[in-house]
Amino acid sequence: MSAKKYLFALMVVGLLFVSGCAECKKTIDCETRTCFTVKCTDKKCAYNVKEDCCGNGMCEDGTRGTKDFGENKGSCGDDCGICTGETGEYLELVFDEKTKECATGVDDTKVTEENVVDNIDLRFLKLTATYSYSKPFDIDNSLFNVKMKLDSKDDSVSSIRITQIKILETAGRSGTSSIFGEKNINQVLWDSSSVINKGVILSVPVEGTETEKSITVEIYYEFTRTDRGTETVEKGSYKKDLSDKLLFVNPTVSKSCPSNCDDNNICTEDVCSEDTDYFCSNIITLGSSCCGNAVCDSSENECTCREDCGKCERDFGDYMTFICSENDCKSKLKDIEVMQPKTLIEQPNLRDFQFEVKTTFDEPFDIRTSNMLVDIELTNKEDTISGIKCTKYQLLVGDVLLGESVITKSFGSIGSQNSLEVEFDFSMKDVEEEKSPVLKASCEYDKTSGDQTDHVITSFSQNLGNIVFVKTEI
Repeated sequence: MSAKKYLFALMVVGLLFVSGCAECKKTIDCETRTCFTVKCTDKKCAYNVKEDCCGNGMCEDGTRGTKDFGENKGSCGDDCGICTGETGEYLELVFDEKTKECATGVDDTKVTEENVVDNIDLRFLKLTATYSYSKPFDIDNSLFNVKMKLDSKDDSVSSIRITQIKILETAGRSGTSSIFGEKNINQVLWDSSSVINKGVILSVPVEGTETEKSITVEIYYEFTRTDRGTETVEKGSYKKDLSDKLLFVNPTVSKSCPSNCDDNNICTEDVCSEDTDYFCSNIITLGSSCCGNAVCDSSENECTCREDCGKCERDFGDYMTFICSENDCKSKLKDIEVMQPKTLIEQPNLRDFQFEVKTTFDEPFDIRTSNMLVDIELTNKEDTISGIKCTKYQLLVGDVLLGESVITKSFGSIGSQNSLEVEFDFSMKDVEEEKSPVLKASCEYDKTSGDQTDHVITSFSQNLGNIVFVKTEI
């Protein structure tokens, strides 16, 4: 329509209203009407249409007249009409502000949230997974959310890591399935307080306006298991077929980013754009130490960044526990009163003389603070025996040396004694370990027979039984 015709139409509308007006003395006597101005003229109420007003009967979208006030079927259905047509059960017709066309969008009033709880038993550990998704599932905006936490684990298991999540179409008779979405995780479940919560974008072919698909969730994991002192990394995957089908819809309205993509993690860059297909992307910032980046950096520990490194406060074995001290995770005894002295007495069977060996040590034995004291008394010897010396005392587990002491003092007459303290020098892998050590002494003496004196080398051992060694830091 030309500008002249548009102005003429306005004049006609105005004249129609003038001709139908009631009598008045002042403008205040006239009835107010939406999108019209009114004035009392010659005792008649005269109405004139307003431009740029939704309800004036004209769709001012730039296709009429010279001015475009941005009205369309989305912003002013009264003047421009509304979008009409066939839709599915969960879709509605909306006006697409980008394309300026009618399109289909999800009717939010019909959307419900579904949650499926899955108890996972992997023999050495148990997990709980919760799968959350919307019904219907909008492939342009919805996420398939997987939340995982550790319920329990065997003491031999550590470093439980979820590496990947896949969402697949459930395999049919052919045994093949399509991958609808996958997410690399590589995050550790340290303990029962650790939680992994990830959203997976799904790409699903939708026939028509909506379609149903059977879904399988596959979770990939790995953990370290210690068996008889040997560590092995075990890897595997777990599958869960969801009992209910998922209903997918594919609206035609243009995609847009959500109003907020902030995941409240200072270690991520939160972005959304056409490059991310209008989904939020929370990208871990690499190359710098940051508590919350799912990596226990060299400058972090269980006390300074529990989220990345795990919880410090935990018990270990029968006697030990860990606590935070001066921003460092340190080991200590659960109860200092549990440590009690223990004494073993043995009389080694030697050919030419006899000892009584008394060994005293703490149980459990703290390699930082405890002492192992050995008292040896010569209880009997032949007159032909002299110069008895036991110079080296070693504490052994098999061929592994835990500690030793060297002395030079000799045993004289019956009743003479030697005392020593075994000095420990060995490393412990864990803060509590049970060992069965043997105290071995290397001895020598002279034996005279007639005019001949022989120098004899001998040894004796004392089994100390099972000893629990602990390593405290505070």
